Amino acid sequence: MKLEQISDLPIVYMRRTGAYGEENNQLMARFKHWMTYNNVSKGNLLTDNAVVLGIIWDNPAHVPPEACRYDTALVLSAQQEITDECVQQAILQGGSYAVFTIEHTQEAMNRAWQVIFSELAGAGYQLDETRPILERYMPFMLEKHVCEICLPIQNRI
Repeated sequence: MKLEQISDLPIVYMRRTGAYGEENNQLMARFKHWMTYNNVSKGNLLTDNAVVLGIIWDNPAHVPPEACRYDTALVLSAQQEITDECVQQAILQGGSYAVFTIEHTQEAMNRAWQVIFSELAGAGYQLDETRPILERYMPFMLEKHVCEICLPIQNRI
C-alpha cells in the first residue's frame, strides 16, 4: 500500500447500473471498443499516456445491487476534447487515496477485494465512503500485468 494525492480528473465515461460482476467487464470491453474507434487506443493497447479507470460508486453492503453504479472512464489530458454522445463528461473529485498494486488477473482482483479493507484499517486509515473506489489501468502497468485499486481515505483512525 502506498498513499497518493490524486488531483481532480476530467473524464469521459460510460456507466452501468446493477450488481457488480461480469457485466462490469462487458462495459470495459465496450469502452475499449469506443476508445479504439476514437483513436485513444490501438486494439487492446492504450496509447502511452492513457489512464483508464473503473469507478465503483456504491458499497453493495449499503446500496441494493440493482442500484450500484459502475463507470468505465478515460482521464482526459488538457489538449483532449471529446464530444461524442456515446460517453458522458465529468470532473472526478480527487483527494487522498491508499493505492494497492495487484496482478491484473481475475483471481488476484478477487483476493485483493477480500483483504484491502482490513489492510487499510490495519494501517490506521479510514475509508472515505463519500468518494468512489478506483481501479486504475495505465499502459506501463498493463505491460507488467498489474493494475491498481485506489481506496479513498479520510484520515487516520
